[in-house]
Amino acid sequence: MKKVFVDTDVVLDLLLEREPFFQRSAELFSLGHRRVVAIHLSAVTFSTLYYFLRKFKGSAHARAKLAGLRSIVTVLPTDTMVVDQAIASRFNDFEDAVQYFTALGSDMDVLITRNTNDFKQAQLPVSTPEAFLRSL
Repeated sequence: MKKVFVDTDVVLDLLLEREPFFQRSAELFSLGHRRVVAIHLSAVTFSTLYYFLRKFKGSAHARAKLAGLRSIVTVLPTDTMVVDQAIASRFNDFEDAVQYFTALGSDMDVLITRNTNDFKQAQLPVSTPEAFLRSL
């Protein structure tokens, strides 16, 4: 089973039903729900998701969505080494660096994001949801 790390933007597409990206994100997470792929998220993603879900849908809705999501994903830790690597990196976006080094340190098969240009220097495969789904 492929171990996939999913960037926050893809999860927001799913939970906020953002078009035109929702369908591909839903297909990806359906694969995770059916245990076709093992989906991993960083712990940092959950706080970002809560912030946006609470803002648009309220706290109770946010917590319910996060609980459902948590039941189908593995949460990876963000530790001192990840933060140090992100600080020292050449990533323009610090959050992307944290996501990347979390995935890299956890031996993921692929990092899935809509912002592939932000991960040009990646040492692990980076894919959009569309490209990943086509590759299966």
